[in-house]
Formats: sequence, C-alpha cells, structure tokens
Amino acid sequence: MNRKAVELLRSATFISKLGAPSILDGIEKMLAAVAGNPAVLDLNSFRRAVLERQKMNPPFAPSGVAFPHARTDAVQALVVGVATLASPLPADAINIRLMFLIGIPKTATQEYLELMSFLTRNLRTPSAVEELCRITDKDQFLGALAAS
Repeated sequence: MNRKAVELLRSATFISKLGAPSILDGIEKMLAAVAGNPAVLDLNSFRRAVLERQKMNPPFAPSGVAFPHARTDAVQALVVGVATLASPLPADAINIRLMFLIGIPKTATQEYLELMSFLTRNLRTPSAVEELCRITDKDQFLGALAAS
C-alpha cells in the first residue's frame, strides 16, 4: 500500500452513484462538486484545462476507469474528485464505472505520478473496479482501494 497516495485521496471529494448521461456531463458534475475546495483557485480555468486534455487524449483504463485531469496553475494543491457511476458510460469501447477527476499544480508532478501509479496498479481489473463501485462510504472505499 502506498500510504502517501492514500493520504492524498483522504482529501478527495467522494460522490457515490453519480448520475450522468455522458463522460463530459460526469466531468462537469465532478467539477461542480470540487468547486468549493480551497485549492481550486480558478474553476473556469481548471474546467478548460481538463476539457482540453480530455479532447486530446481521453485517459481511460481498460478496467472501466476514467482519469480526467489537467496540470494547471488553476489549482494550488492536488485536487481530486472520485465518483462511482450510477450506470456505466460507454467510452472508446470501454464501459466506464469509476471516475477520478484530478487537478495537478504544475509544481506537484511527483505527487501526481505517485497517485497515478497507485491508482493504475490497484485498479487493473474490472472486478476490483466493480467491487469499489458497490461501496457508498468514502472511508470504506479508500480501505478497499488500498487493499485491492
């Protein structure tokens, strides 16, 4: 278990069973959920950066996870939103069940790499993602994620 990655996720905004008709709608709802985070300096700039990155090369894992993210000065610390989805969303022949919205300050590359390494390692299999999607409590979610 990567304790640093788990600690970074403790401050995440957690949304259980997010209802969204599309990945982009899910991203918008997650952006609205993290808007009150004091590390978000400029929500509109953060939104633009995430959506531009999403257009270039949408980051999806074959196990059913989307990682919309951006390196931007619009956040002053790592900002993370986690959402289990009420229904799978199709994206590039993958059914997305779980989303991690991540805002990375340009100075926090190492934290971001540690977090992504942890997430990709622990979310490799569709069964691990499916198990996490059944959880509705943030602390239980983090415990199961760390154990997967």
